[in-house]
Amino acid sequence: MQSHPLTLVARKPSATVKQSLETLIQFLTDQQQPFQVDILTMSQHQINEVQPVDFETVEQGLVICLGGDGSLLKLVDHAAKYQLPVLGINMGKLGFLADLSIQTPEKLLAILQGQYKTCSRQLLLASWQDGSETKTIGPILNEVVIHRANL
Repeated sequence: MQSHPLTLVARKPSATVKQSLETLIQFLTDQQQPFQVDILTMSQHQINEVQPVDFETVEQGLVICLGGDGSLLKLVDHAAKYQLPVLGINMGKLGFLADLSIQTPEKLLAILQGQYKTCSRQLLLASWQDGSETKTIGPILNEVVIHRANL
């Protein structure tokens, strides 16, 4: 099992996400796997009696994100800063980045037991000139969309 804590993050407001989060918490508890839950996740889904953590203070361990690709993309900046691996559990329709299902706990158990390969993703930075000032955003994992200010 993991030597560093697992951190669960599920910020998508949905009854399905809440139910899956509760299922995952029960699974990890049954496996005697230590974990902590992001305080914003706990508040949004009314989760109690678990180890809370402010996600912005997490610097090691595995992050498990319940949601879709959009949920996972929101964690990229912090995860990249500390080189945190992120495992996405897809709660949407199609997950390119978050492709593990809550319906396959045996796959999660295999990952927790070290049976996995990591997939490194190249991150991008985007910058543009605004008058004499250069503005930059990033790290960016998936895509950058450029459009006029007024569509």
